[in-house]
Amino acid sequence: MRQSRLSRYGTFIWSQPVVTPLEQYRQQRAALLQADRSLRIDHARTASALEVEADRIVRRIRAEENSTVWGVKHEGKDIISQTLLFKILNEMPKGALLHVHLDLTVNAPFLLRLALEYPSIHIRTPAVVTPDNASSIVPEIKPLDSDFVAKASSLTDVLYSPGAWVPLHEAREQFSPALGGPEGFDTWVTGHMSINCTAAYETHNNYIRIWDKFRAAASLHMGLVYYKPIWGRYIRQFLEETVSDECLPRFMIGADGKENVPHIEWLRAFKEVVDDFKKERQDFFDAKVFTVFILLSCVAFTAGLGFDLVGQEDALKPLKEYLEPLLAFRECQKREGVSIPYIFHGGETCGDGTHADENLYDAILLGTRRIGHGFSLAKHPKLMQMCKEQGIALEVCPIS
Repeated sequence: MRQSRLSRYGTFIWSQPVVTPLEQYRQQRAALLQADRSLRIDHARTASALEVEADRIVRRIRAEENSTVWGVKHEGKDIISQTLLFKILNEMPKGALLHVHLDLTVNAPFLLRLALEYPSIHIRTPAVVTPDNASSIVPEIKPLDSDFVAKASSLTDVLYSPGAWVPLHEAREQFSPALGGPEGFDTWVTGHMSINCTAAYETHNNYIRIWDKFRAAASLHMGLVYYKPIWGRYIRQFLEETVSDECLPRFMIGADGKENVPHIEWLRAFKEVVDDFKKERQDFFDAKVFTVFILLSCVAFTAGLGFDLVGQEDALKPLKEYLEPLLAFRECQKREGVSIPYIFHGGETCGDGTHADENLYDAILLGTRRIGHGFSLAKHPKLMQMCKEQGIALEVCPIS
């Protein structure tokens, strides 16, 4: 649109730019993007030229592997670990490992190899293991009293009495050739100690079933990890694997096979291994335990502790049913002059308005320093705002 103006020197004509609807939209879009990104925690920092180039390379690799790897059918971590993107992530410094279930951190084959070294560790099943039922028969493994005498030697013998304990190493040696012999035993046991593709995509492919599989796998780990002769070696392997990845509540079973080692002892053993490891590795900073012990037990051993409640939120009691002891525990800390932060799991649910979803409200009101999983938080804009304002860390794994 053209406009004119008369002056003593003549008539000046100039053009005033006309903003089209499309240009106006683009301006609004750019403003919205800027307003949204300005709220991100990384907004205040400007990326260097090298970081911009690294970002460009990673985006290109992601796009390429999206079609060459993920465009075809795949199963599990074996495929993921072969990708260039995974190798890049594996080499990147992680800073810290913020949320991990300690008794599930070391790979199952390593833990089984450790267990086979101890004669006191036994295994049993609810039925004779056969090629037809091996995938559904879940074993139980644990150390027994040193004076226990086993009356069975094979889980696959037709004469096996269901529920009878068999020494772990004998069960492996006597495992039926039809099931692969000793190597087949390893595959069978470790398969039940982890969530494989068949479970994830077929037999346990919903939120309820996968929790059942998780609990069954976890129980096998816990029967071995909390055996004191294994504990220190297990922690050592956990630290080794953590460093290699660039990441810098109960009684324990004693060497005599009896459940008689108190909380304080396994915490002390954990600390001793970590301290030794720190002396050997200058690039390793520290590791702390956040535990689910009885509340008052925490006060007795406060170094590096936090308090959490864990388990399937949809199936268990909500935080609001534990308010009395949780509030009393805060007052107890004040009297004792200690600080043990709450670091609750919360909102690990697909529900909306359920008691598991509402755990987020109680976790924040109780002063949690972290929220484990918390993927239901996306439904609560006020709570998201409070997490930002209070600096509450979210421990989120998109595939957990």
